[in-house]
Amino acid sequence: KWTFDGFFIQLPGIPPAVPQPISVPLDDLQVSAAAQLPANFGRDGFADGVVIEAFDAIDRYELVKGVSLTGDPGSLARAAAPEGRSGSVARLSFQRGRTGASVVAFRTLREARPVPVLVDTGFLKENKLKVGDEFPISINSQFASVKVVGAFKLFPTFDPERPESFFVADLETLREAATRVPGAGNNFYANEAWFPSIGGVRFEKQTLIDRGFQAEQFFVRTEILAEQSSDPLVAASWEGILFLAFAGVLIVSTLGFVIYASLGAQARSLEFAILRTMGLSARQILAVVTFEQLFVVVAGVAAGTLLGFPLSRLMISYMGLTEAGNEPLPPLVSVVNWQSIATVYGLLGIIVVSTVISLVALYSRLAVSRALRMGEL
Repeated sequence: KWTFDGFFIQLPGIPPAVPQPISVPLDDLQVSAAAQLPANFGRDGFADGVVIEAFDAIDRYELVKGVSLTGDPGSLARAAAPEGRSGSVARLSFQRGRTGASVVAFRTLREARPVPVLVDTGFLKENKLKVGDEFPISINSQFASVKVVGAFKLFPTFDPERPESFFVADLETLREAATRVPGAGNNFYANEAWFPSIGGVRFEKQTLIDRGFQAEQFFVRTEILAEQSSDPLVAASWEGILFLAFAGVLIVSTLGFVIYASLGAQARSLEFAILRTMGLSARQILAVVTFEQLFVVVAGVAAGTLLGFPLSRLMISYMGLTEAGNEPLPPLVSVVNWQSIATVYGLLGIIVVSTVISLVALYSRLAVSRALRMGEL
């Protein structure tokens, strides 16, 4: 079934210096299967023609205004049919001049809504815009209205250091807005496509080529990661640093706690000997020792954890540099591996429990008479 969507006139050549009024009447748009044009078809039409638009009503049409921001798009109105015809016609009138548009057209009415886009924050700051603002952009040799619905600092393939702006929009919505002016530009195609894994099936480069996809370059994420991991310095750098850091924290913490507990046990043997002479049981000794050690360990772990977060982010900001000494893009982000932290805390807990059991056994077997005599010296 044939339908009529719009009509346009391309104005080639150099426009006249003095504006010229032009009027184009349109009446009875027909379609025919005739092999050749009959005589006087412009006046009489086709003998077997089927009228698909009689232009008896023009309220379902609108003028095209997307080619120029300043040029006069003309006017569309109903008028009496020229001599020899009956009824009315649609008359498209405009001024052809140097300040006019290169295309004069009308089309069926559609909902006039801007294209929702995400814009980089640098563009918004430079042009003093904010989320919710609308403004026109030139795309595909015509102007379209867009609305800022969100902003971002980083986005794949976008480099904020370059003097370029970056918009993110829905392809179909943008294509409709960029091809609504007939004759103004070419068709609108994507120049980059990302293919994820769908249903557990990965899109391979050779598969896309076999299916007819043509592109200047193909990038496979798995191949890029494999190439980066092939460098032993890159592959083991951060993992090695983190492993040494955790191992160092665990060893130093263990040695410090064991030495502190050993020295404390030697220095406080007299105190626990006195407590035992006062009737302190083994269970009470366990409670006292556990409280003391847990107080020290919990305070140290809490202080270390609270100070570790900002210090780790500070150190990573100095260590995250490229071979040229510049900040990497995207920047490094400090992420807390709670599983590793839980492992370290669990090992520390095992060491604390072992130390507490050793101290309780030591104090329980302590020779009270000997400790008291040594305390009198």
